[in-house]
Amino acid sequence: MDTLRSGLYTIYKCGGSGNDVVSLLEQLYGVLDQVITDVDLAPPSAVYQAFFKNTSYAPFVKEVLTSIRAGSPIALSSNDAFPLLICVSAPNQIHFTQEGITKDLYSGTGCSNPDFRALYIQDTPFIALCPGFFSPPATPSFQQNNCLHINTAIDRFSATNSQERALADYQIYNLLHTVANFYICSSADHCLDAFQVNQCFWLNALDSSINAMNYQFYIANLQAQCRDLPEPRDRAPPGIDLNSAKKLLSTNNSDILPGVQAVYMDGFQVFGNGQVFGR
Repeated sequence: MDTLRSGLYTIYKCGGSGNDVVSLLEQLYGVLDQVITDVDLAPPSAVYQAFFKNTSYAPFVKEVLTSIRAGSPIALSSNDAFPLLICVSAPNQIHFTQEGITKDLYSGTGCSNPDFRALYIQDTPFIALCPGFFSPPATPSFQQNNCLHINTAIDRFSATNSQERALADYQIYNLLHTVANFYICSSADHCLDAFQVNQCFWLNALDSSINAMNYQFYIANLQAQCRDLPEPRDRAPPGIDLNSAKKLLSTNNSDILPGVQAVYMDGFQVFGNGQVFGR
């Protein structure tokens, strides 16, 4: 069956994995119900403060999470569009046009890279689940031994890439990340993709609210009941320039196209317009 639905989400061309994606969405709804309650706390929880600093942008954070929970439509130039999740596993399955040029969603965006999890084509309703999306476990065990260590001497997270993945690299969180990009990039003036946990931690309150990985780490830490967190700060330590969040990001992957916002293990940031169509 090529098309399945979960609430207002459509799942397209996922074959035998379609029901797994539906199940993942339904589990995500339950997680978000708990998380939205945390956003409403006053004063905010320690986890919320670590990744969003203060309540200045809590209404926007809540709007993003509520939109993900509901599968709300976004406003495109021609009409409102609901999120469409597309599984892509090989070339010549799904194509999109960008600046008048047709591109292959699998080979033209980096989705063929096994480290890619999922990606969103900006200014469209399309969210692609790459083959690498199904590589990590679907959901975590929520054990506190996955919580990241803190370097108390400099008040920051002390974590290797593998430790960050053990906390946050699960299908449910990667899906949340990409759908968060879907809503952030369609409603904010711009959106970010800072990936490493300390990059996310050092962002100020505004930039935290428009960076999808902050939502991913926030929910992963909240679900794992992590309590050992650095003190929230609105600026980086000496020697780290946060005047432009772009300086935090890796943008040297030649496979990345403008308009693609993706979950990629090394992180990047790109912008633009695109239109997607399948066969």
